[in-house]
Amino acid sequence: MARIKDISRGDILYFAQRYIEQSGYNGFSIRDLSAEVGISSASLHHHYPAKADLAVAVIVRYREGMNKCLGQIDAELDDLSSRVQRLSTEMNQTLPQGMTLVAVMMADFNTLPVTVQSEVRNLTANLLGWLTRFVTQAKNRDELVDAISVESMVTGIYAKLLGEALLARLASANPSSAVPTPRR
Repeated sequence: MARIKDISRGDILYFAQRYIEQSGYNGFSIRDLSAEVGISSASLHHHYPAKADLAVAVIVRYREGMNKCLGQIDAELDDLSSRVQRLSTEMNQTLPQGMTLVAVMMADFNTLPVTVQSEVRNLTANLLGWLTRFVTQAKNRDELVDAISVESMVTGIYAKLLGEALLARLASANPSSAVPTPRR
C-alpha cells in the first residue's frame, strides 16, 4: 500500500470522479476508493472526512476546469456554432469524461447529500450561465432566428451536451473494465 505522501489529492479526486462517472455517487464506497488509490480508508478520511466532502471537491475541481475551457472558447471563438462545436469536443475529449459527471450527478440528484446537491446546482447554473452568454451574444449579432428564445436555445444545447455524454458512456460501457489510471 502506498504511503499517503505518495498519493496526491489530484489522484484521489481523479479516481473519485471516475467512480462517480462509472457507478454514480451511491455506487462506490470510501473503502472502494481507498483500495483503488492504495491508501487506507482512515488516510482518505483525513483528507475528506465524509464521502460528501469528497464529491464536493470533485465537482469544484471539475467546475474550475470547465470554466477555464469556457473562458478559452469565449476568447478564441465568436460565433455560436463554433463555440458549441468546440465545447462539445472539449467536454467529450479534453475535460475528463466531459459532461458524464454532470449527467450522472443529475441522475443521482435526489439521493445526494444536501451539500453535494448544492454543488451540482452550482455547476449546472455555472454552465447554463456561460451558455446563456454565448447564445445572447449570438442573438445580438443576428446569428439566430428571432423566433428562437435564448432560454430554448440554451436548453437545447445543454440537452445536446448531456445526451452526448450519456451516449458516449453507453458506447464505452464494459462491465469488466477497471477504473483507469490518472493521466499525468
